[in-house]
This record gives sequence, C-alpha cells and structure tokens, in this order.
Amino acid sequence: MNYLVDVRRVAAALCCAALIVAGCSSTDDPVSSGAPSSVGSQGSAASEQADPTDPTGSVAPTTAAPLTDSFRGVTAEAIEVGFVMIDFQQLRDLGLIDIRRGDPQVIADALIGDLNARGGILGRSVEATVIKVSPVDNTAAERACRVLTEDLEVFAVLGGFVGPTESLQPCFYTDHDTILIGGVQTKERLESANAPWLAPQMSAARRVRGTLELMKQEGLLDGKVGLVVGAQEEAVFGDLLDTTLAELDVEVLRLTQEDVQGDELAGASQWEVFNERFRVDEVNTVLLTNGTGNFGAEQLVSADFEGQILFVDTNDLVHTLGDSELGKNAFGGVIGPMTILPDESFELPEVRECLNIVEEANPGLTVRPSSEIADGDDDWFTEIVGMCRWLRVFEDLATEAGPDLTNDTFGEAIATIEDFTLVGVVDASIAPNKTDLRDDLRLGRFDPDRGANGGGEPITDWYVP
Repeated sequence: MNYLVDVRRVAAALCCAALIVAGCSSTDDPVSSGAPSSVGSQGSAASEQADPTDPTGSVAPTTAAPLTDSFRGVTAEAIEVGFVMIDFQQLRDLGLIDIRRGDPQVIADALIGDLNARGGILGRSVEATVIKVSPVDNTAAERACRVLTEDLEVFAVLGGFVGPTESLQPCFYTDHDTILIGGVQTKERLESANAPWLAPQMSAARRVRGTLELMKQEGLLDGKVGLVVGAQEEAVFGDLLDTTLAELDVEVLRLTQEDVQGDELAGASQWEVFNERFRVDEVNTVLLTNGTGNFGAEQLVSADFEGQILFVDTNDLVHTLGDSELGKNAFGGVIGPMTILPDESFELPEVRECLNIVEEANPGLTVRPSSEIADGDDDWFTEIVGMCRWLRVFEDLATEAGPDLTNDTFGEAIATIEDFTLVGVVDASIAPNKTDLRDDLRLGRFDPDRGANGGGEPITDWYVP
C-alpha cells in the first residue's frame, strides 16, 4: 500500500488490522507459544438407530467409519491446530499502538475445552497451540510458520499474519500445504494456495466493487468524481476501480499518488497539484483508497475542499481519523464502508454463546463490548469473537468432512455444507468458488461526537455485493 511510511502511518495500518484480526497480550518474546489446549473425549464416533428388520422397533447400535491417523496433524484421537495472534505487547513496546486484549491462551483453553466437552470433532479431541507474532517482525512470522507447520505439523492454522507480515501468509497454504482460516484474500494469493484457505473477511475486490455500487445507489457518485490511487495499489486495484466506475457510468478524474517513502513534504506537494486539479475541473467528490485515505483526507481538509470525501478501499470506516493532528472535528461527514459495531455484535446469539463459554470457564471475568472498555483495560470481547469465529468455521467444516479428515475432504466439505454461520456478522456464505465468507456491507459517516475519538455512524442498510 502506498502509505507515507512514518510511525504514525504504520500505527494507523496496524490499528485497522487489529479491528479485523483479534489480537492478544504477550510476553517479551516476539514469538511465544502456549501449551496445547486439549480437554474432553477421544475415540471413534458412534451412533444408534432403529433396526428396520426388527418388528419391535428396538434400537441397534451402529458404528461410523473408524477413526484413523488420516492426515498430517490428525490421529485417531486428536486434531492439532494452531492459533496465530497479534503480539500487542511488542507493538506497545515499540510505541506504535496502545491496544490491550484479553489473553488468547485463556480464551483458547475455554473454547477448545467446550468443543471437546461436546465430543470434539466426530470423537477426535482438538489440541491447540497459541503463538503470538508482532505484525512488524517478519523474522518472528517466519519462525511461527515453521514451528506450526514443520515442528508441530498442525492440520490447520487459525488467524494468521496481519499488517506488514501479511505478505508471508503463503508460508502456510502454499509452502506447507496447510489449511488457513483467516487473513484477507487476493486473487493472486488464492491461486497459489495448495490447501483450503478460508477468509472470514470479505475479499478486497468484492468489498471495493460492493462499496462503489452502494455509493452509486445512494447518489454519492453524481457529478464529477476525483479518484486518487496509491502507486503501489495500481497493480492490485487499478483495473478494478476503473472498470467498476465505468460500468456505473461515473465521470472520473483519475490521479495517482506516487510513493514518497515517508517524505510528507513531498506528499503534500503532490496534493497541492491534486487540489488545484479538483478546483479547475470542478470536482465535487473525491474517492480515496486504503493507500491514500487518511493522508489524502488531511490534505483535502487543509485545502478547504468543500465537497464530499469518500473512502472506498478500507476494511471498515477508518477509525484513525480522530487521531489526526487536525483534530477529529475536521473530518465530520467523511463516508466509507462500515462493518457491524461492537454494541450490535455483542447482542447476537452466537456471540453471546462464545462470551458465556469464556466467562463460565473464568469466574470473575465479565466481558463487555469494546466500546465500553476504558483506556488501559483489556478488551476481551474482540479477542473472543475473533477466535471463536475461526474455531467455529473449522469445527463446522471438519465435522462436515467426516471421519476421514484430510485436506481434500475438508475442501470437499466447502461444497456440501448447508448449516453455516459466521460468528459476529450479519450475513455470510460459502461455496467452492467463494471462500471469502463475509457478505455484509454498509456505509457509515464519520461522527466526531461518537466516542472519545469519533467513530462511524451507519447511514445505509446492509448490502450484499
């Protein structure tokens, strides 16, 4: 992404990543693993049914296919999985962000314990190892991948890398043929996968197209629209943005923000030219991408741009606007895509179930929505929802795959599963050609009065791209 790479920009990127992937508290080691979590039943799956040849209707026991050591990380007794979580302690030590989350090892123990108490996966218990990785430490990420795939030989990884380390995600599904549930998919990475890869988040391509469609539907793209794309985003989103806007019959002034390697003066000089072009061409709306978003919004506000500012390629309505040096009030009215709010998610039945499991396993712990967490306190809610979401996806598909659990049968389950829910979201679906699971999208407007640093206020109903 074409960020102006200084500490403030890196922190903003990590903050956005943290909103998607639940993080954790940590030790000082950039990669630290907890003891595997495993509680509950083991053995083969069995069932009982009425004997159709017996006129009395008595129940005759029948046994399902015997459980075997069917694949790497799968024995007759257990399935090995790994959680890869954000090491927020490392980020705090570096002075990048001050986010605190509940302990992922405690959460894993509770969720895995509940799963195994219910019989595990068709009689196999699940054993989980938690590894915490700093998103700015490639060496730690590479080591985590080797530990999980080569040393522990896990069957699946839940979570994955975020931020600058996200480019190392193929270490799992390409280099080591290991199932991944997590991350954000791109077409190129998905094509390289040698093992099933499921992304709970909507793919960037679907999100961009859906956001533009919804903006057009809401009348936000009327008149002449300026579009500023980061130079490093051109290869990924350039054609998609151009094609979608052309299909929507939007009149566009297209500009590219060159990579200035953290030189804000050089970046500001580019924007002086952009702002003059917008004035001369009578642009009344400006679309900003993920790589041009916050910096571009600051430059537009500083130039007294009076039109509408839209964010198109963000994972959520940008939450870091309130941290700008210009102050949160400068950005009231900025519009962009927005996911479900913590207060809304908190009331969903499947979310309440996950929270209750962790609370019951940890007497004295009361989980509150992220919006109610005071500065300096741990946010257990975000961490629990993320980990429970990944684990439930794994449980559903591994169960659908049947007793002969392998990469192939897990992949086949994607085509046959019928009962599927993605914890903490409004709408989701799965199919062999659709492995980015989330389907809910809406627009929100930045409200400086929402919370201490401002926040998104929904302005549309949910939309499925």
